[in-house]
Amino acid sequence: MVRALPLLLTFMVVCVMLFSPAPETSSAIPHLDKAIHAGMFVALAVASRFARIPVVASLAWLLVFAVASEVLQGALPLDRSPDPMDALADAIGAIMGILLHNKIFDVRSEEPA
Repeated sequence: MVRALPLLLTFMVVCVMLFSPAPETSSAIPHLDKAIHAGMFVALAVASRFARIPVVASLAWLLVFAVASEVLQGALPLDRSPDPMDALADAIGAIMGILLHNKIFDVRSEEPA
């Protein structure tokens, strides 16, 4: 349970960011929202793997969540619109997070001989 706590907290923060009403002003930095999307999913992926959710399962739920969040942004009255490029940034972030977790925790794909 303790290993799942970072995932739970990260998921709650990401949900607040994704499902809050859109900000009134746009960023002066082009495509900053894509970097933010990728960063959120890096954090989710690292937390998912830290919670010992297997790689395939982590990628699966993150990809489903990426698409579902964009659909929900378009369906809910949040003054947001769905963007397939946001889902792509999410997917890239998820893959980067898995790789980062492997690097941080020195995960080996094969057992030593």
